[in-house]
Amino acid sequence: AEGRVEGRVEGRVEGRVEGRVEGEATLLVRQLSRRFHPLPNEITERIYAADPNAIGMWADRILDARSLDEVFVE
Repeated sequence: AEGRVEGRVEGRVEGRVEGRVEGEATLLVRQLSRRFHPLPNEITERIYAADPNAIGMWADRILDARSLDEVFVE
């Protein structure tokens, strides 16, 4: 019984984290689309496949970037 409770709690936490990351990705796509319209499909796919740290880094860069290349520079 205790294992099931722990499993449910872990599942909820993972679901919340995944939902938050997806929400951040959606917001970044929206902002980039507005600033650099049209947004290439490969950029959208890259964002949704990225880890939370990359999404945060790109979101910070959008404030100063003059191009998509400046947002996604390695």
